[in-house]
Amino acid sequence: MALNDITMDERFTNAFVAYLAGNKGPEGQPAEYGISATGDESTGVIKLTLVFKRGVRYCCAEWGCHIGITRSDGWDKLRRLLTESRIEIPAKILLHLKVVVERGALLVSNSSICAPLESPGYEYEETLCEV
Repeated sequence: MALNDITMDERFTNAFVAYLAGNKGPEGQPAEYGISATGDESTGVIKLTLVFKRGVRYCCAEWGCHIGITRSDGWDKLRRLLTESRIEIPAKILLHLKVVVERGALLVSNSSICAPLESPGYEYEETLCEV
């Protein structure tokens, strides 16, 4: 499908799918997320929803571990993928992140705090600004 045939929200979503594509689960398998993004090119505001799915094993459900946007090349990588999706954001990016951990997502890190592997389900939000 050509980029001209998809919506701007699909372009934002595809950029984040590509951003997270190399992530691995705790046993080395490709990580499986639900990903949805919307954005505004003119303001640089992006809203990302990251879902940790029921029945899927993850090391944890911490955004920093999975997204790594604040690492040295994180913002540059995101900008490159946005550009490849024909999204040009001239301003600094403001990322509103909503994390949804579905009930039954399997969080390996829970064992270190004597909590059940299976998540009860919860959500949290963070706002990150490109520096």
